[in-house]
Amino acid sequence: MVIARLGNFVPRYDAETCYNEIVKDLESFTMPVELISSAVGALVTLTQRLLEDSETEMYDECEAWTTRLLSHCEQTIESCFSSVAKRGLITRNDEQLLSR
Repeated sequence: MVIARLGNFVPRYDAETCYNEIVKDLESFTMPVELISSAVGALVTLTQRLLEDSETEMYDECEAWTTRLLSHCEQTIESCFSSVAKRGLITRNDEQLLSR
């Protein structure tokens, strides 16, 4: 992703907007699997840009959003499995979600 390489030069407002859009795409499972690692790289770069004038540690902030994303994924998968167990069958949507 271009953002991962040029994120430090993006204006602060645009960096925040882009950061939020990437997080939203990851949380909604709409991002193609092939782009996820690039998206994470972009989030790291954008986080660094957003923290330039902050006393927040880069590691702490990255840990916070990775923890939130991982928790969201776990909850979504758990909910999907619970739903599958109740219905006794896997729908196409379940299959697509779980294959990611």
